[in-house]
Amino acid sequence: MRVLALQPDIMPSDTRDERNQNIDVIVDKLEHILDDNDHYSIDLLVLPELCTIDYSRYAFERLKVLSESLQGYSVDALSVIAKKYKTFVSFGFPRSTGDKYRISNVVLNEKGCVISYYDKLHIAQFGASIEKEYFDKGEGVCVFSLKNFKVGVVICYDFRFSEYLRVLVHKHKVDFIIHPVAFTEDETFRSWHDFVVTRALENQVYFLSLNRAGDAWGNSIFCPPWVGGNFREEKFGKSEEYRLFDLDIEDIKMIREKYSFNHDRVECYESLRNIQL
Repeated sequence: MRVLALQPDIMPSDTRDERNQNIDVIVDKLEHILDDNDHYSIDLLVLPELCTIDYSRYAFERLKVLSESLQGYSVDALSVIAKKYKTFVSFGFPRSTGDKYRISNVVLNEKGCVISYYDKLHIAQFGASIEKEYFDKGEGVCVFSLKNFKVGVVICYDFRFSEYLRVLVHKHKVDFIIHPVAFTEDETFRSWHDFVVTRALENQVYFLSLNRAGDAWGNSIFCPPWVGGNFREEKFGKSEEYRLFDLDIEDIKMIREKYSFNHDRVECYESLRNIQL
């Protein structure tokens, strides 16, 4: 499976027209990238968390104007890309649900149809994060099939909770985790990559953690299901850029067979008795 990940610049916006211009610029960049790579078959195109607006209190105060439904401008614009290039598209935006707002990620299939969406389950309120003041948490998971892969979506703060990732991998059989983020350089930034590598290795999955570009942002990371030998994590810089990744389901099968710690795990650690002499 071939994945195209874009780490885009995202401009501040306080009107619908400026929000729409943000997505128009992204669509234009994607068309240029995809036209330049027309000899490749792109199966999945990935964009970061809340990629239609800037991540700021200023923007969040304007969610009544900047948020959208699943039938909004951004879904329509990226549906055109999905249909034109026959690729799945995953992207994040602020979703309106009546009088409430959620940090959402939508998945479009190659026909441009919404096949799934995910509302961020864990809402962050520390460091530079101010989400609990503006957003409600979600209620479900997002897992979809593409090629030979089961793909799961988690958003930013979600990845701090190992038990949630375990459910996606062991219950929903996920092989590849898409992790759209909005990580700025606060006190949590340094631990971000360590968590990504840990989650990829402990679950033996491909893991793409994709940020927006900028002096205080950037540094997206892609991690294979193992690190060592021919397997290496790959890191972006701070500027706008895109990367192509080729995922092989046979690599996951080989890694899981060679390093069998997921097979060897004890199901009910809670039931182990305390042995005292």
